[in-house]
Amino acid sequence: GGGDGGGGGGDGGGGGTTRRRAGRGSRGSVGGGEGGEAGGERGSEGEELRAARKEAAAAHYTLAGFFTYHHRRTDLGETLSLARAHLEKALSLQRGMLGERHVATLCSELVRAQVLLLRNTSSEYDKCEELLESQLTLCEEVLSLRHPLAAKMLAVKARLCIKLHREHECEELQQRVLTMRRSALGLDHEDTHRSAMDVYARRRYAAYLHRHERISSPVFSAFASAVETCLEMVQRAAGLPHGKEGFALSKSLQSMSELLFNDMQPLAEAGIWPRAQAASLLRTAAATALQLPCTNPRVHTAALFKDLADGLGKLAADVEASPTWPLKEWPFDTHAAALPQPGAAGQLPGVVVGVAAAPLLAQPTQPALNPWQGGPAFFIHPNGAAAPPPQQPQQQLPIPPAAAAAAPQPQLMPPPQLAQPPPPPPQ
Repeated sequence: GGGDGGGGGGDGGGGGTTRRRAGRGSRGSVGGGEGGEAGGERGSEGEELRAARKEAAAAHYTLAGFFTYHHRRTDLGETLSLARAHLEKALSLQRGMLGERHVATLCSELVRAQVLLLRNTSSEYDKCEELLESQLTLCEEVLSLRHPLAAKMLAVKARLCIKLHREHECEELQQRVLTMRRSALGLDHEDTHRSAMDVYARRRYAAYLHRHERISSPVFSAFASAVETCLEMVQRAAGLPHGKEGFALSKSLQSMSELLFNDMQPLAEAGIWPRAQAASLLRTAAATALQLPCTNPRVHTAALFKDLADGLGKLAADVEASPTWPLKEWPFDTHAAALPQPGAAGQLPGVVVGVAAAPLLAQPTQPALNPWQGGPAFFIHPNGAAAPPPQQPQQQLPIPPAAAAAAPQPQLMPPPQLAQPPPPPPQ
C-alpha cells in the first residue's frame, strides 16, 4: 500500500509541472508538488515498514536457528517448540513479502526440516522427507542442485537416512555433498569440513561394527580413505596463515583431530596402507600435530603435543624398519585393555578437549546430531571407563566400492592400545 501511494504522489508532481509549462500559473505546480511530497512520504513509510518486516523475519529466523542449534540445552526450555514458533513467524513474513521461491524462504524451510528431524518420531520423519523433496525441487528450479543451499538440504536428507537405517542411500548422499562442497567451496571451507566429518564419523562406526573382519574388508578401506581426507584438511588448516585461529573456532576440525590421530595407529599397524604410504602419512601427521593450537591451555602444553608427534614419528620409523609387514595382524584383541583414563602416564593426549581420545573402535555413545553441521559427530566416551561389548547383532552397512576409492590421497596419526568398546549408538 505504501509503495502504491508513493507512485501516485510522483504522478501528481509530474502533472503540476506540465500545467506550469502550459502557463496555468504556479498553482498547479504547487498542488502537484504537494501531492508528490505526500505520496513520497507514504512511499517512504511503506519502504520503512517493508524493511522492518524483513528485519523481523531475519530475527525470527536467527532465533529459530539458535534454539535448533542448542536443542539439547534444558536451561532454555522447550527449544524445538521455540524454534518452531519462530519459524512460523519468519515464514509467514517471508512468504507474504518474498514468496515461496525466494532464497530466504528456502533457508527457513530448511531449518524447519531440521526441527522435524530432531523431534525423532516416525510421523515427523515422514514430514521432514516430504518437505526436503519439495524444497529440493524448488531449489533446483531457482538456484540449481549445484548450489551450496542444495548441498545443505542433501546433507539433512543424509541424516534422515541414518535415522531411517537407509545406510546405502546415506553413503551416496554424504559423498555427493562432500564432492559438491569440495568443488564449489574448496577444501578449506567449514562446510566442506563438516561434510568430511559426516563421512568420517559414519564410516568409523561401520568399521566398529565390523572390527572382527579382515583388514582387507571394503569397510576398512572406506574408513582409511575418510581418515586421509580429514588429515589433509587438518594439515591444510594448520598450515594456513590464520589456520590456528580457524582451527580454534571450527568444531569440525577439532572433531577430526580428536579422533583421526588416534584412529590412524591401528590402521597403519595392520597394513591398511602400503608400508611406504603408511610411514609417509604418519610423519605428516606428526608434523601436523606440532602445528595445532592448544585450545585448552589448562590441559594442553607444548610438551604434550611434542610427545604426540614423537610417538607418531617413532611408529613411522618402526613401520620402515620392521622386517615384517604388517606390524600386527588384524583383528587385534579388542577386549585386552580398558579405555584409557584421562591423563594416564604414557598415554597419547586428546588433541582438543583435553580428554584422552578413545582408541579406534572404542566406540562412544550416541552421537549428537548438530543441525548446523549436517550430520553426526562421535565424541569421547563420557566417563573414560570400559563398557561391556555390544549386545546387538552386527549388521552389514553397505559401502559402494566406488565411494571407498573416491576420496583423494592425503595424510594421518596414532593412538593407545585398543580397548574394550562401549555399545554402539542406540537406534
